[in-house]
Formats: sequence, structure tokens, C-alpha cells
Amino acid sequence: MARGRDNKKQWPGESAENNWLRRGFMLSLVAVAVGLLTITRRLLGHRPPTTKPRPAFFKPSEFKPGGRVVVKGGLALVRDGAQLIGLKLVCPHLGCRPRWQAGQNLFVCPCHGSLFAPDGARRRGPATRGLTRLRVFPQKDGRLRLDPAKPLPGEATR
Repeated sequence: MARGRDNKKQWPGESAENNWLRRGFMLSLVAVAVGLLTITRRLLGHRPPTTKPRPAFFKPSEFKPGGRVVVKGGLALVRDGAQLIGLKLVCPHLGCRPRWQAGQNLFVCPCHGSLFAPDGARRRGPATRGLTRLRVFPQKDGRLRLDPAKPLPGEATR
């Protein structure tokens, strides 16, 4: 038998109850899929940056008066007295990019709230370690180069 919009007849062997059961099952599957997607997005938070940091050049003049941190891309150069510290801004927890908050004097991960001191040390988790410290390479023209592929010896990288 043909089944059309105006035709209320069922397919051979099909009852109205089976039709409603099938529709209910399909609606349940859609609801479960939407729920799983929502939960997954909530648990994962922000997505990590998809581009890897490239080497960056810094000029000593880029530090603002009284400023301690200059950020370029996914790298930061921190002035701590006479010492310069290079940091790779990739959170060791899930790979998000921490942001410098001058008012708090901390790097703050926007995904799950990990906090890092200006020298990259972990202050609060869920990250289990600090930010990766990088070698600072002085250039002949006075600039300073940070290369994310060149961490300090013994530094774990993400």
C-alpha cells in the first residue's frame, strides 16, 4: 500500500504503536547526541590554539616603564631585576594560552584557571607544573630572540 500525506493507512505489518515507538527512539537518540556534545564542550572549555608559537624577537625598549612582561604571539619575555626570562605560553594542563594579568602579577590560563608566576612557576592548578622556560638569545643588533623549540635544559615541553 502506498503511504502518503493524506493517506492514514500503515505499511503492511506496521501498527500505529510501532510507528510512535520508532519516532520516540529516534528523538531519544538525537537528545542523547546533543547532550553528549554539550557536556563534552563544557568539560573541554576553550580550545587550545591551533598554531604553534614561532621564534620571536624582542627589543629591550619594548618594556614599558615599570613593566615586567612583553608578550608576542605565544611567547613572553619577563624582566626580573637584571635577569631576563623567556616563557612559552602554553598551559601544561590542556595546551591553552595563558594571558598576562598585570594587576594580579600572574599569567592566567583562560580555560581552567591555572595561575603562573612571572617566572613561569605554577601557583595554582589544575596544571601540574609551570610554564616552559626558554633560552634567551642576544642578537648582534641588540634584540633578543626566543625560540619555542629551544627550552632551557631540563625543562619539560608541551
